[in-house]
Parts: sequence; C-alpha cells; structure tokens
Amino acid sequence: MGHTESNARASEEVNTIDLRQMAEKLNSYIATYDTTRGPGIDQPASFYNTRPGKVSFLNIPSNADLKSYHDLQASRNSGLFYRQNMMTFYLDPYKVQIRNVHPELYTSVTLKQVSYDPPDIDHSKVITDEVALPGAFSDYKLYFSSPREYLNSEIYRRFLPVAIVIFLVYAIFMLIGWLIYRNLSVNDKMFKLQYDFINNFTHEFKTPVSVIKIAGSNLKGDNELTERQRKHYGRILDEEADKLNELMNKLLSFTQLENKSITIKRDKIKVEAFVKGYIDTFKIKYPLFKLDYAIEKQIKTFETDTVLLGSVFQNLIENAYKYSHPDRKELL
Repeated sequence: MGHTESNARASEEVNTIDLRQMAEKLNSYIATYDTTRGPGIDQPASFYNTRPGKVSFLNIPSNADLKSYHDLQASRNSGLFYRQNMMTFYLDPYKVQIRNVHPELYTSVTLKQVSYDPPDIDHSKVITDEVALPGAFSDYKLYFSSPREYLNSEIYRRFLPVAIVIFLVYAIFMLIGWLIYRNLSVNDKMFKLQYDFINNFTHEFKTPVSVIKIAGSNLKGDNELTERQRKHYGRILDEEADKLNELMNKLLSFTQLENKSITIKRDKIKVEAFVKGYIDTFKIKYPLFKLDYAIEKQIKTFETDTVLLGSVFQNLIENAYKYSHPDRKELL
C-alpha cells in the first residue's frame, strides 16, 4: 500500500511540474498579447511540452478569454480564476510501427533505448546505422542491422558488375593504346624498310651505270682495241643495259608488292653463266677486287626469278667490297 502511494505521489509531482511549465508559457504569452489587435500570425496556435515518454498539450484560449487573463494579470486580483484544460498523452515507443523502406540496404530495423548495449544483439548481424529519435522518443534509437552473408551478397551483386564494367573499360583503353602503339611501330618499320630499299636500289643502279661508263671510256679512248676487246666491251654494255632493264622491272615488282599483286617468275637458267656474268661485271667496276666462285658439278641449271636472284648477288658483292679490309678486297 505504501509503495502504491509513493508512486502516485511521484506521478502527481511530475504532473505538477508539467502544469507549472505550461502555466509559465501561457503566462508569458498573455503578457505579450496585444488585446487590440488579437493574435498575430507569428503567435502559436497551441502549446506543447514534450518530455520523455509523453506530450502535454494546452489549447490557446479564445480572444475573449485572453483579454480576461490579460486584465487579471493587470489587476492582480487573486479572487478570480478561470478553468484551462491541459491534456497529457503517454506514448509507448514499442507500439510504433516501423516500416523498412530500403530492404536492399538492411534486413531489420529495431527500436531500442539509448542505454541499449549493441553487443547484446545477435553477433551474426552487423549494425550498419543508428538514428536517435527526437522529442518524446529522445531516449530511444533506431538500429539498422543485416546478416553478414546478406551484406556480402549485396556487395557482390551491386559492386561486382560495376567493377567488371570498369575493368572492361580499362581493358578497352589498354587495347586501343596497344593498337596505336603497334600501328606506330609498324609504320616506323615500314619507313625504315622503304628507306633501306631506296638506298639499296640506288646502289644497284650505280653498279651497271659505273660499268657502262668504264666500258664506254675504254671504247672511246686513244688506245687501239683488238676485235676481241671491242666484242668484250660490247657484250658488257649489252649485259649492263639488260641489268638496268631488270632493275626497272624490279622497281615495278616492288610497286606490285605494295599492292599485293606481285608474281614470282620461274625462269630456267644456267648457274655458271649466270654467276660468271655478275663476276665479270664487278671485275670491270672493281679491278682490284678479287672475285672467285665454285659450282658443284651436279648443279647445272635451276629455276628462279632472275631479277630477284640478281639483286641478291649484287647486294652480296657490293657489301663484300664495301666491308672488306682495304688491303684485302676479296670474295671467294
């Protein structure tokens, strides 16, 4: 019985405090109230007093009552009194319905007191967020939690496609960069090949031109030439003219090669005559160049493209002369 009385007394004291606070608000409002103009737009329509677990509500009196209260404050007449109701609503936070509007982010939303110890919950779940409630629920918080497996699956489901897209974009850029580098490298090699081709082609033109010039000088010289010498020089001029024609054909073949329309000719030649013709030509051009050759007896003829094979011979002999020791020019 004593315990019940003490609870009732404590509740009455709390209500008295609430009533006193609301009375002070009303008193302040009446003191500033303009009886000639009535309530302004900035004046409240009601009074609230919020405490943990409850809300006290007091309606603003009518304009006539406010004038009477105002006059009562001015006269200080304690014999007059008016009734003014105050309503108090007790709130139960556990009856609040909580709806999870983002199930993809968390699986459960729970309401707990601020003094609630999060480690007491299921350790298989992870608290991803917490929000403190305002007003009468200021002693409570909302805890958002999800199982670890659910979070991991959501992370993989949401971020793995993004990571794959980023990786694909990065791979595409890398591929484009590699293609650009490869094209630049191929173009650089093609430029070097074209430069080498023009350089070698110029040397190949110099050889028959030089031989023709030497043979022509000997023919128009003051020295008497025998019939055999004149025929020899005439044969050389005829052969070198043929070689110039072959070089022109080679240039045409290069153009065809660029257009991928070249065809390899297959002519049957005698090996010894083919080699001896180039040896005699270079002996006239380089008199001090020692040239010699040996042919296997069983090989007498074979089929080849004379223009392309002749280019190989000319390059071989020119390089041998160019890079041999100055005191030992020979190709055996």
